[in-house]
Amino acid sequence: MVCLLHVRPEWAANLRQPDELVVEPDLERDEFLDDFGNRATRVVTRPGQNRFFQRVHRGGRRPAGRHRRRCPAAARPRASPETLQFLLASRYCEVDALSDLAWQLFGNTPLGWARVQAACDWVQHTR
Repeated sequence: MVCLLHVRPEWAANLRQPDELVVEPDLERDEFLDDFGNRATRVVTRPGQNRFFQRVHRGGRRPAGRHRRRCPAAARPRASPETLQFLLASRYCEVDALSDLAWQLFGNTPLGWARVQAACDWVQHTR
């Protein structure tokens, strides 16, 4: 299994704690950079339950930097052809279930910054 569950390498220096992928049980794995510069992990799974998560240390993992600035007037940009590939569904994510959940949680929020902020707030308060 190839997992794309890490922070992009260029953001790693902004993290308060190291980016750590935890796999239970502790399985054989290799890390590499894919053709898009994403940090990926190849894991050899076993039959049965395998658990993957990011360890959250006290103090949080919130990246520090200018991207945390609020910008309520930000326009919703049109996705360029170069970015569309990153919006495609992945077989490693239960897109149907998460899409339904996302619409339930954020479908009634206004488009643009308010929706992004609602999603960020939800992530920060549910970890």
